[in-house]
Amino acid sequence: MALPERFCLNHTDVPAAANCVQCHKPICSACIVEAQGKPFCSESCATKYVAFYSRYKPDAPDRWKTLRLVLKLGVVAAVALVVLLVGRAFGFAWCAEALKAIGL
Repeated sequence: MALPERFCLNHTDVPAAANCVQCHKPICSACIVEAQGKPFCSESCATKYVAFYSRYKPDAPDRWKTLRLVLKLGVVAAVALVVLLVGRAFGFAWCAEALKAIGL
């Protein structure tokens, strides 16, 4: 099944050559405004795109990576503690010994 042909936003009788990178509207080759090697439907969309990506930082700073690691370790420790407490409540001796070893 063939996809329906798309037409330019401004020239409804001309097939679209691309989509605007910012707003995704279909545009013909005559309407393309190029910025940073990408097609846009207007200077406004090109300006918005360039402004956003000038501030965009794809990699999280190291402090956020460290914080995520600490949070993950905290969750693992909390789950382990709950397992040991439940195990002690059900009478598993090794759970009681492990809790005693960590001072609980």
